[in-house]
Amino acid sequence: MTDDSIRTARAGRLFWAETALAVLTASLAILTSVWPAWIEAVFGFDPDHHNGSFEWELTLALAVVTLILGALARRTWARRARLLSACTASELGTGV
Repeated sequence: MTDDSIRTARAGRLFWAETALAVLTASLAILTSVWPAWIEAVFGFDPDHHNGSFEWELTLALAVVTLILGALARRTWARRARLLSACTASELGTGV
């Protein structure tokens, strides 16, 4: 196994981890915007005493984290594609 193929495999795992976390944070952001009281229902505490500010801050933070994770996943996917291209070119002897 060459260094490029090892990097490609790691980039693939990293892409899926970033994508899974982006989906999780997006789901939580949507859940929080649709049903703001889920935090109180699940955890049993009310950090903002029913005024809703905590839920909106959490939704905004989750949306930002989702965008960041999506951008990282996109970058990782592009890097993986370059590595795959380099591996294929070196195996074929074309040397891109």
